[in-house]
Amino acid sequence: MMQVDLGYDQVVHRPRRTVHINLQIPGFPLTSGIFQVMPVPENKDVIIGMMWLREQNPDMDWGTGRMTHRINTEHLEEVQLRLPKQRPARRVAGRRSARVEPIREIFNYYRQQDHHGRHETTRLISSQQFLRMLRHDKDIEAVFVINPHDSEKAERFKSQGWETLKGNPAHLTLRKYANTVFRTELPNETPPVREGIEHEILLKPGTKPISVKLWRQSPEQRTTIQELNTEMVQAGIIRPSTPAFSAPTFCVKKPIG
Repeated sequence: MMQVDLGYDQVVHRPRRTVHINLQIPGFPLTSGIFQVMPVPENKDVIIGMMWLREQNPDMDWGTGRMTHRINTEHLEEVQLRLPKQRPARRVAGRRSARVEPIREIFNYYRQQDHHGRHETTRLISSQQFLRMLRHDKDIEAVFVINPHDSEKAERFKSQGWETLKGNPAHLTLRKYANTVFRTELPNETPPVREGIEHEILLKPGTKPISVKLWRQSPEQRTTIQELNTEMVQAGIIRPSTPAFSAPTFCVKKPIG
């Protein structure tokens, strides 16, 4: 058996199968060796590990996700380099850099580099002041709009109460379950066991347990999920889960509640 260590301290055991093949990747020398046979995620053909990377030592372009064979510097002829034309410089996050026309390059800069901008108290300005800044302030490279208030739809839902539903045909039925189904606060207890309506998923015989995350999670997301789970367990809303089939998830409250 072969043990595969996954993220979040997960371990998977698979049958160990090997095969000797000659691997030819375009632009790289022929590689001959022993490869492990196992399912490859995301419909890829092969996973090349550190052994291949150490042997080939390719040039990696992490921005485009491409790699090329490293140029051999031996026996190269002398060539004349032609420098690119100098473009007007600009300031981005306090640094001078060449002007790039596509606006996406600006966002990529802030996404990939540390931002060393000026920190100050948020000020309220009028729309006319904002337009004037856009016309005269050449240092503005990007604008992010954040709405600190709930939407009009959310405010409308919050202002509604039981009295506004009196003309609705379902008003009496809704009022009947106002303190059970439509309660505003969740109870500090797990749901009661109801006879005859327990839910279960029937599996085929021999189905192996699946315990993986549904999507990639950043350390911040993982910490938030753990905090939410701990809070709900302590409140009695949920109980610790021990089945082999599991995947960490959490709920996000909508603006309208």
